[in-house]
Amino acid sequence: MTASIYKAAQLVQITPTGEWYVAIPHPEKPGILAVDVDKNLTFAAEYTPDTLAAVKPVLALNRFINLRLEFIPGMIEASAFNLLANALYQAIADVQQREPEPRNKLILLTLLELQATLGQALHQALTAVPAREETPYIEHDFIAQGLQARLAMTGEER
Repeated sequence: MTASIYKAAQLVQITPTGEWYVAIPHPEKPGILAVDVDKNLTFAAEYTPDTLAAVKPVLALNRFINLRLEFIPGMIEASAFNLLANALYQAIADVQQREPEPRNKLILLTLLELQATLGQALHQALTAVPAREETPYIEHDFIAQGLQARLAMTGEER
């Protein structure tokens, strides 16, 4: 998963009265959306936009306060969600390549459960009605101070 894929995430509805799912552009097939119908970050289903009942953009505003590095151009890959998802994908791939011992199988099952939980949290965050009106909080001082602190921790402070 790359920064551009997460930046282009959309919400899609497969049937007119169905639920909303997170979709990203397919990394290898132009014009195809990979849809996370299982809500576990696998993005296994593929659809063309014209076969979907509805497509709408994701608003990355105040409900993503904990991912606020995304507001800085070029820093989306440093969001807490993206870093965790990438680490999780790598750990799963590493464990799958090991010998099929009971301990490794337990580790793999635990990592897959964590991946599913992360996917459910992403879907809930993106599809739930926000508790308050969406507003860009980036202009507030406490957000700016938090960004400066996070940038300092990553060595990107200017």
